[in-house]
Amino acid sequence: MPEGRSSVTPPGEMPTYVNTQHINMETLQALQAEAEHLLSRTTESTKDSSPGKDLFDMTAGAAVAEELSTEPWYQGEMTRKDAEQLLKKCGDFLVRKSTSNPGSYVLTGLHNGQAKHLLLVDPEGTVRTKDRIFDSISHLINHHLENNLPIVSSGSELCLHQPAEKKQ
Repeated sequence: MPEGRSSVTPPGEMPTYVNTQHINMETLQALQAEAEHLLSRTTESTKDSSPGKDLFDMTAGAAVAEELSTEPWYQGEMTRKDAEQLLKKCGDFLVRKSTSNPGSYVLTGLHNGQAKHLLLVDPEGTVRTKDRIFDSISHLINHHLENNLPIVSSGSELCLHQPAEKKQ
């Protein structure tokens, strides 16, 4: 490397692969110091504006809500009680945004006269049932609806027949 030139890669151009067999400790320390500096600047600038979520979380949440808004079975944010009142016959179902667990999406359906509430996204952000992972909430619902398959969750089963009528 020529004299006077820094071996630190500019921010945004960090390498994605590091050969650890021939690593220069001076370069490693410089990279770590720069990364810590950038992280502390980012943390300070977002501390007040976004205490619980980062920009990716907010963008992903908005994209999910926008995708779901076009579905006939999506009701938006709703309490369990309000959701249950929309279920009239066995097989009625809806997907709602939880009011008690922010950011969570719940499938509410009527099965054998009993309302069931199933979380559709696990804590890691994966859309899943007991035995399968799906690309999205729409994929999960449409797969079960089109193939007339029950959704099986820990000790519970829910058959989807028709979306509940939209709330007025």
